[in-house]
Amino acid sequence: MARRGHGHDPQRAERRRRPALKVLGGTYWEPDGSPVPGTGDAVQRLQEQDADGLDAEVLYPPVFISRFIENISDPEAYLAMVRAYNTFLAEDYCSLAPTA
Repeated sequence: MARRGHGHDPQRAERRRRPALKVLGGTYWEPDGSPVPGTGDAVQRLQEQDADGLDAEVLYPPVFISRFIENISDPEAYLAMVRAYNTFLAEDYCSLAPTA
């Protein structure tokens, strides 16, 4: 991951103190209804990248999607699901910052 030269960010420090995989506790959501760090929409992810001084990151599908599609025995259906997720990333999620 590329790093940008930003100074100390107290919000970044706070995020680092939180458990990185809070989702293991069974939720992608904070008590106030906001997404936990790293699980929100593209706008939230871009804000987190800026706060962390990152220019890029690798996106992986959510764990529940991986668990769902790994049990699809029909190869064509499996590929359709993977392609649909990749299309969503390219056309919807990543399109908010196409040059980033």
